[in-house]
Amino acid sequence: MRLRPILLTLATFAFSAVAHAQGQLQSVLAEMDKASASFQSARADVHQEFYEKVIHAVSTVQNGSVYFVRKNGQTGMGAVMSDVGSSAKPQVIQYSDNVLKVFSPALNQVDVFKAKAGQADSFLTLGFGGSGKDLAASWNVSDAGSETIAGVKTEKLELTPKDAKIAANFDKITLWIDPARGISLRQVFHTPEGDYRTANYSNIKMNAKVDTAAFAMHPDKATKIVTH
Repeated sequence: MRLRPILLTLATFAFSAVAHAQGQLQSVLAEMDKASASFQSARADVHQEFYEKVIHAVSTVQNGSVYFVRKNGQTGMGAVMSDVGSSAKPQVIQYSDNVLKVFSPALNQVDVFKAKAGQADSFLTLGFGGSGKDLAASWNVSDAGSETIAGVKTEKLELTPKDAKIAANFDKITLWIDPARGISLRQVFHTPEGDYRTANYSNIKMNAKVDTAAFAMHPDKATKIVTH
């Protein structure tokens, strides 16, 4: 058989695969649009691991809880995270109105990070209530196929940021999205240095009232406030 017909056949298959992936991606983004329209809140347990390239190993493992609440068109979040094997009080994270606060009881310090409108939303609340339209607006999105996690069929989406400031911190993010609910069951955040964070979400409760008091910070008069 001559080489050219073989190459043409392979090219046809390759084009068909790309077209299928693009069609699947558009279908997933459309499902996310639909789910986003009815999203009010989500609460979940989270297990995350931090891999550091310099030591070629996972350096930190954390367990905790996280919530996301949409109010007046904006999504806020809060988390309580504890290092596995540590007796230290858990770290508390809060995000609302474009301000991220991280309370570290071990240091008795609150770090405050301010961002431009919508800038932090694009990754802090990623995969929880966001629309497919907004996802595609902030990220270059490609579909890496389907994968089942904890009995749920998810679509694996690979994202690269369009915003250079976000790219300086995370050059690639992979989401395992449950399109029907518009939420991610797993996320992997990659840094340009080769480190990455893997987060797995379970016991997810949708559109129920969230007791945000469980995620409250409790600073005292000696707590140091550091604004970045």
